[in-house]
Amino acid sequence: MEKAKATCNNDLNDYLSAHPVTVAELFTTPLDTPHLREALDQMQHVPTDGFDRPIRVVHSIADTKVPIPLTWTQLAEMRSNAVDVEYQQLSGADHADSLIASMPESLDFAARVLR
Repeated sequence: MEKAKATCNNDLNDYLSAHPVTVAELFTTPLDTPHLREALDQMQHVPTDGFDRPIRVVHSIADTKVPIPLTWTQLAEMRSNAVDVEYQQLSGADHADSLIASMPESLDFAARVLR
């Protein structure tokens, strides 16, 4: 860390290439603390009720960033809370490509909801 404070980016990259550092080595205290877990839970929380308009959820089974069973669980909670939710499941798009892959249906949804 001291070297990072006083070294130019290119020089630091060269140094780190020659002297690899793991992420764990950058921390002096454990990351598994109740405070961190609570912060991560709050940051990743997805509401499953309280919507006053229809919502649309799109997810691909090819998504490797967010496991699709999490979405299925949230959809079940939304439906049990009487949320008006439309779901589109994609099969070939990854996480980054889902937005573009679902655009035609999403635009149709927006046109219906925003009338």
